[in-house]
Amino acid sequence: MLRNLVPPRFASALLNDCGEIRYADLRFLELLRLEWPECDVSGVAKLVQEQLLQAHAFRGKFIEISMVPESESVCQARPTAAFTIMTPRETLVARRFAAGLSHKEVARELGISPNTVRTQLTNVYAKLKLHDKGALANYLMLQSAAASSCRPN
Repeated sequence: MLRNLVPPRFASALLNDCGEIRYADLRFLELLRLEWPECDVSGVAKLVQEQLLQAHAFRGKFIEISMVPESESVCQARPTAAFTIMTPRETLVARRFAAGLSHKEVARELGISPNTVRTQLTNVYAKLKLHDKGALANYLMLQSAAASSCRPN
């Protein structure tokens, strides 16, 4: 099995006539969970539907969603800014850990083992060239602030 492949830059979904997600690949759903970790993914779609149908694009803190040109029903999602270098799961782990949760608490919340959390954090620290929890929290806070300042009002 090829596990170390770079994830695709874009993830796709098919919308029905009402703008609801009819089909989405797993990466698309992971990206939605990255932007809205506490929400049900089916409910999240409704938050974006109107904007996609009117403006053909949505830009959040962590993801961008846009309609495929010359298509009425296909949209693509991709991570924004530095989050492109982390996988969606690494970002979820990093955000929770930086918010003050322990390895065990993060593992329990995400349904993974504490060793997996440690491994993912090691990867995050290496990718971002950081060395501690405080630096990680500061980095994520700055990325969030930069992403929100780029949003149109």
